[in-house]
This record gives sequence, C-alpha cells and structure tokens, in this order.
Amino acid sequence: MSRAKLTRLIIKNARLLLPDFTLSGLHTVVVSGGHVSDIFAAENASTLTKDEKINSADLLDLKGNLLIPGFTDRHTHVAQQMLHGRTSEQYPMVWRRILVPFESALTPEDMRVSASLAIAEMLSAGITHFADAGGPHMDQVASVVESSGIRATLSMSAMDISDGFNKKLSHKTDELLDLQDHFFATFDGAADGRIKVYFALRQLMNCSQELVRQTGLLAKERKTGVHMHLCEHREEVRYCLEHYQERPVPFLQKQGVLNEYLLAAHGVLLTAEDIRMLAEAKTTVVHCPTSNLHSHGIPNVVAELEHGVRLGLGCDGASSTMHDLFNQARILQSVIMVDQGLPVFDPFALRADVLLHLFGRSSDDILEQGRPDKSIQSGDTADLIVIDLSSTRFWPSDRMAHHLVTSATGQDVIHAIVDGRVVMKNREVLFIDVEKTKHEAEQRLPAILARAEYA
Repeated sequence: MSRAKLTRLIIKNARLLLPDFTLSGLHTVVVSGGHVSDIFAAENASTLTKDEKINSADLLDLKGNLLIPGFTDRHTHVAQQMLHGRTSEQYPMVWRRILVPFESALTPEDMRVSASLAIAEMLSAGITHFADAGGPHMDQVASVVESSGIRATLSMSAMDISDGFNKKLSHKTDELLDLQDHFFATFDGAADGRIKVYFALRQLMNCSQELVRQTGLLAKERKTGVHMHLCEHREEVRYCLEHYQERPVPFLQKQGVLNEYLLAAHGVLLTAEDIRMLAEAKTTVVHCPTSNLHSHGIPNVVAELEHGVRLGLGCDGASSTMHDLFNQARILQSVIMVDQGLPVFDPFALRADVLLHLFGRSSDDILEQGRPDKSIQSGDTADLIVIDLSSTRFWPSDRMAHHLVTSATGQDVIHAIVDGRVVMKNREVLFIDVEKTKHEAEQRLPAILARAEYA
C-alpha cells in the first residue's frame, strides 16, 4: 500500500484523557502538517466536518474510543527479534553466549526481516517511537523505518575491545568513530525527519576509554545524544573498578559523557551516589523490567524518583519478552511494590499516573519528557494511538490511569498515527506485509542459528 503523505487528517468522535486522567466527552481532532492543529468538542465540529472537502482517506471515526499520545520504547534491539523466547531460563551472561553471537550471524536481508517483524509488533502495541541500541546492518533498519512510517532513534553497536565472542561486531577505535559519523551523516533527519541518530557505546567492558571519550566529544559536536547500557551487569561494574578504580557512573562523568543527552539503559546496579549524579546530570535512565528481572535485579525506582532522575521504559527487544509497554509497566509496578513499597507499607511507591509518564510522549526527541499526563493539545506532534474502550476492563471509567496500567494490553490498540499519517488501522499494519514477514522469519531462523553456533 502506498504511504502517501496526508496534509490533513480529521479524527472524529474521539474521547480524550483529561489532565486528571478522566475521560472527556466526544471531540474532533484536526491534524495538519504532522501536528495537532485544532481540537473541538463534538457539538462545535459539525460545521468543520460538513464544509471541509474531505474524502474517506482523510477521515478517521473513533466511535467513542480513546485517543492518546503514542508510546516511546526508549531501549530495544530489533536485531534480536527472531530470538523470541530463547533467552529465558538461561544462565548469565546471555549477551556474551547468545545475543551478540546471534547478531553477528545476521545478513543484511536477515536484518531487514527482523526489523520488519519488530516494527510491526511495536506498532500493534501502540509504540510509535523506539530507540535502538544498535546491531549489524543498521542501514536496513533505517530503510524499514522509512517505509513503515514509524519514528526511530537509531544507533550503531559500538565495541572496540574484542575478546572473541564479539569479534565480527568489533572495530578499531578510529574506524568505529568514522563508521558512526558516516551513519549519522547519512540517516540523521531521514524519512521526513522521523529518523534521528545517536552515537553508541555497547558496554563499558567492550569499549576503550578513548572510544568513550571520543564518542562523547563527537556526539556533542554533532549536537546529538549517546545510547548505551549502564550498570546492567555485575561484570561491568567489576571491570570498571578493576581498570579505572571507580564505578561506571563517575567514570562516565570524567569522560564527559554523563549529561542530559545520555540515554542509559537498565541502571540496576546503582549506588545512592550514582543516583544523585544521574539526577544532577539530567541523564535519562531506561528500565526494562522483564530483562532486568531475569538476570540483573531490581532497580531502586523509589530513590530515583525521589532524587528526580529522568526515567523511561523499554522492552529491551523480543528475546525475553514482547514489545508491549503496558506489560512492562505492570511488571515494574508489581515488583517495586513488593521490593520497595510493602516493606515500609507505602501503597504509593510507584503510582499509575507516574508509570504512564514513563511510557513517554512520542515526538521527534526520544529524551523529551513532555507533560506528565496523557492529554492532547494543539501543537502536539501527531504521533497518536487509539485504545478500544469496548472491553468491560475499562468500565466504570473514572480511574482510567489505573485501568491503562493494570488492565490494558497492546492488543487494545486499534489505530496508530505517526507524523499525522495513519500507519495502523483496525489493527492492520498498513505498510508492512506482516504475513510475508512472519513466513520469511520462519524460513531464515535455522540458518542464522547454525551460523551463530547456537540452537
């Protein structure tokens, strides 16, 4: 199907979330030039919909369902999509034994299929912007992002220390910096501005001090960010203590990387001083509950919130879970309640409205926190999703923040709009042939596993 650029989209019979998380009456929302241009109560919009010369492609009738901002997955790996379920019930270190060897075995065409499958799953769950930490053949990912209509912040996997398992994905320091800079020059701002490029550091134990320092300088020069894994593994902390005589967070500060443009995934092994430094630097820490709980631990979210650390949610790829931020939020709330709420009898340790803020508000900046609610206002980026309210799970509707966190799933998302264009309608992803992609993935997986020497 052709993805023609719409100059105007009229969304009628939409319910909106008010700032107090209650449902509004019916509204008409007008989208123009990739942004929300007008919002009318239904009774005031009849003249607009009657007089404007619109055709069926420009009109979306929500029939009383909920229109909210699209979600942002701030840390994932589309290269690992075909590993679905293969990292559960595994001994550490999974990324050494399974993830990186698997990524190393992917061909460009494998990566295209993997990205297509991952992006289709994301859109189906209301994720309209994702940040990928990098893998092989990222040009293929950029191509699928462009054709699918989703928004993405992409990085190349960056490692210049090789100890065997990552040999195929490692490069010399200068070569790696040149490759990342070329990727930035080629794709930053591509796909009508829907693609942004960050520089990357895969893990501190596979990145030299020179690479860390030069990456920070290059990102600053290019006015972009850095995406990395931080305080995820005990081995990572041990490595920094052994080689630099300090923990990862203060080490990054001395290298000039710890700042408001750093997207730091996991943050499980943080001390009180680490948390203070992250808050002061305005660094965004992304929690990935399923993968963290499987092999890393429980983050100190209560302390992070108390110190004002910027937080986000990520699915960390499909190898151990699914692309569904509703599911991640539910897991995080439950485990934080058990670990940090119940011991001090605090039922508000991680409130539903706070969790919804962690879903992000899809826009062209992956780090943008946005308003703390899920309201829609004129001028907002038109990255929007529609939640089907027909289920009894959402009624009575006076506690919608709690309903979305405790009861909703990605399957409740029926439409998705990115940059003012409908990219999923009635749960059909419009610009990816999902059935063909599923078949291709099924056919390709055995050869990939054989090359990776993993089964």
